[in-house]
Amino acid sequence: MHRRALLILAASGAFTLAASSPGTAQAQSAPAELRWTRIPAGDLERYEATIGGLRVNNLTLGPEAGIEPAGPATAHEFTFTVANRGSAGQRVMVQLVGQRADGTPTLSTLVEVDVEPRRNETGRERFYASEEEVKQTAAYYLRVLALSHE
Repeated sequence: MHRRALLILAASGAFTLAASSPGTAQAQSAPAELRWTRIPAGDLERYEATIGGLRVNNLTLGPEAGIEPAGPATAHEFTFTVANRGSAGQRVMVQLVGQRADGTPTLSTLVEVDVEPRRNETGRERFYASEEEVKQTAAYYLRVLALSHE
């Protein structure tokens, strides 16, 4: 009976109104997004993106010294800087995918970092990938999402 009541409410639109009323949930601003952007492999370190009051730059990717390989994969580190010029704290998620010339992926990593207002933070993530595949990377695809976290 409970499921039937929800279906009736959803069909009538009452459920949508009740679920989105200000008293039932705290309003959050919509996330800012830099959609998937292609970056030639040689341009990664020079790339800079601005979304809202954020600037993402100083992207680096390379082998991490002193870490033992995990089978055929070696440790790599992806780093970047986020500058928050806005008045609200932001959770910034940066995704990076490497791609060969034939379109197949070579690596993938995701980094999350919280950046307080008017501050800079460095995002850093260790991931494992085949050194040979990383060398075959012709381009990177970068995506950035920013969620307010006041």
